[in-house]
Amino acid sequence: MEGRSDDEQTESYEVGYGKPPKSGRFKKGISGNSSGRPKKPSSFDAKLLRELNSPLTINENGKRKVITKDEGIAKQVINKALSGHVPSMRLVDNWRRQALEKTAEEQRNSPSNRERKLEEPSDEELMLLIRAGREGPAPDDKTSER
Repeated sequence: MEGRSDDEQTESYEVGYGKPPKSGRFKKGISGNSSGRPKKPSSFDAKLLRELNSPLTINENGKRKVITKDEGIAKQVINKALSGHVPSMRLVDNWRRQALEKTAEEQRNSPSNRERKLEEPSDEELMLLIRAGREGPAPDDKTSER
């Protein structure tokens, strides 16, 4: 074996599963996939949301303030509505209605409201209510003076 050349060693090398030919092996220090996995193309929605959440520096009352771009858009539309621009007024009114509906829905579905609805007064609380009803309003109550 000592007298064999590299050509003779490659001829005696058995190629098979897990043993690729030397010509097909990766060279040391070089990746087999140099460009890597291609990036997923980003959607328009993702780009829009990323841009709306990016920072914007404004001057408000003589002070610099950093807000998001969607906050800046809301400020501009509201200011335009205040100046009398009718389409902006309609848009702001729709936003306000949606915000009120969403807030009301969240309050209806909040755990604290569900607990209050399900919670019944105790016997002691009922007795106190009954006693308060029999006795009438408290003497310091101004409604009884009228």
